[in-house]
Amino acid sequence: MHEEYLKAYGVRMSLNFVPRVWVIGTGRIFFGLGLIGLGGQHFFFKEFVPMVVPLWPAWIPGRLFWVFLVGAILIACGGAIVAGVKARLAATLLGGLFLVSVVLLHIPGNLMAGVSSLEGWADALTALTFAGGGFVVA
Repeated sequence: MHEEYLKAYGVRMSLNFVPRVWVIGTGRIFFGLGLIGLGGQHFFFKEFVPMVVPLWPAWIPGRLFWVFLVGAILIACGGAIVAGVKARLAATLLGGLFLVSVVLLHIPGNLMAGVSSLEGWADALTALTFAGGGFVVA
């Protein structure tokens, strides 16, 4: 019914008026800026963003070093994607890192904690979305 209304008033359901190259470029910029923002949070709060690293094993020393390293990687890769310098490599690297985070940190942590609500899986699903976004941008 909604489609009939749109057709009756001559509204088209397409983005043909926007060049595809603009849509792709704009999406790449927003993705890169989001990554830069996530990386900046690591430096500002001096903690892992839970969506990126939900649990950090206590037996691994130098937590602050790893927080800053992850933040620097996010900022550098986000900047590369925005600038278009080695963007494919940066996006592939980030997609892989987010996927590793989901598989090795989020899923085991949530299963061990007995998380049974969708809200409890939100960070894992967001990280999975960023992994997919990285692979799409690549």
